[in-house]
Amino acid sequence: MGNGALETASCLNCGTPLQGSHCHACGQPVKGLVRPLKNIAYDFLDTVFEYDSRIWRTLVPLYLFPGRITRDYLAGRRMRHVLPFRLFFVLTVLTFLVLQWNLGDTPFGLDNVNPLQRAESIEELDEQLARMQADLAETRAEMEADPQRAYGLGGIRTAERALERTAEQRRAWLEARDEALAEGREPPPAPGGTSFRVSSDDFVTVGDGDLDLPDWLPDAARTQLENWIERGVRNINRLEEEPERLIRRFFGLLPPVLFVLMPVFALLLKTFYLFHGRLYMEHLVVALHAHSFLGLAVLMGFALNGLHALASGGIWLLDVGLGWLAAAAWWWIPIHLYLMQRNVYQQGWGFTLLKFFLIGLCYTVVLAIATVIAVIVSVVTA
Repeated sequence: MGNGALETASCLNCGTPLQGSHCHACGQPVKGLVRPLKNIAYDFLDTVFEYDSRIWRTLVPLYLFPGRITRDYLAGRRMRHVLPFRLFFVLTVLTFLVLQWNLGDTPFGLDNVNPLQRAESIEELDEQLARMQADLAETRAEMEADPQRAYGLGGIRTAERALERTAEQRRAWLEARDEALAEGREPPPAPGGTSFRVSSDDFVTVGDGDLDLPDWLPDAARTQLENWIERGVRNINRLEEEPERLIRRFFGLLPPVLFVLMPVFALLLKTFYLFHGRLYMEHLVVALHAHSFLGLAVLMGFALNGLHALASGGIWLLDVGLGWLAAAAWWWIPIHLYLMQRNVYQQGWGFTLLKFFLIGLCYTVVLAIATVIAVIVSVVTA
């Protein structure tokens, strides 16, 4: 029989007369796997290309037309777009994979400060410092020559100051260590780390001070906390040699953290639009689409930055055009989110701007707290 025709007149599971591709009584589909392979291949391709068209009908308006797919979904026009949670899930995972990959290639990451902290002589320290300062100077010159990359000069200055502070601390320690060894004394602890110890007297020693654990903690909680601290200390010492472990673990935690924060962001929207008569789930759809756009915008920004880097030094017009386009892509993020909030909730421009600022401020605080927790968990579990 044809691919679209019903294979039987009644359901093979419950015997109910069929009225479509699924039994309306028990839900069993008419088509199973036991049929010609060409029919299965036809259905698979039909599903893929139908879903492919739905993806494009979702991604293009998601990026270019603030709030359009959200208003469509809330108005009941749901079949033309990818479902909100599925869209958010896929874009979030892709975004963090790309972020992790890009940060892994960052020339001034955690691993590049360690050569200074590991220097065992002043000569080695000076050599490492000169090499890293030369790299920074080269990057600074490239940024100063390209107006489209001038936004990164502040980061270069911060990195230069961090290198100088680290080198000064290491130099002072090396001199104190050499002096102590020459006099037969025990050398002071190296800078850049803090010594922790969990004692059997119910307190945690941090450096030279004591951090008391609360007396009201149950024994089980106290034991668990001590185990976490001990494990964290061991990991900190190991992470000084393998900082990429912490980075991988941290970025592995961020997607689930963001999933947990979705209801929080929806609650903020519900609070600020309390008298608009919208259900909480409607605000959750807005939150999912807003974060989906953020993921797509970050991917777009990295793609344009990559194209700009490839075009650098080539055709001048292409180089400048891609530079401006990449900068515009990053500026589009706050503009889009503001317009989305305005278009979905249909409130005045001034009130929308005020609420946009306050919601952003509250959510930034929540994100900061969640990030600190994620870092602590990363250190303990890396």
